[in-house]
Amino acid sequence: MQTATEAQLEGNIAAIDAGAGTAAGGANRGAAIAKRGVDQAYALELKANQTQFDGTIAAAGQIQEGNLEAARLRELSTIITGIARDMDRRIEEGMRQRY
Repeated sequence: MQTATEAQLEGNIAAIDAGAGTAAGGANRGAAIAKRGVDQAYALELKANQTQFDGTIAAAGQIQEGNLEAARLRELSTIITGIARDMDRRIEEGMRQRY
């Protein structure tokens, strides 16, 4: 009887050890899958941030170029307006009758 009890005990211990090993293996596999998911999400987030940063830098460059061009055109407009006003004044002075 004692031999049968010891055999049953050893069988139970072996079954428990096998179950624990299976559970630990499943937990390790699950953790590895979750880690890969987190790593992939992190890599995608970095790529998205870089894309957004590159777009923002490109847009800022275009805005800067547009503002510089607008300033050049305003400068040119001011010069041309001044010259035209001066020419108009001189023409009017030249057309006045002198007594």
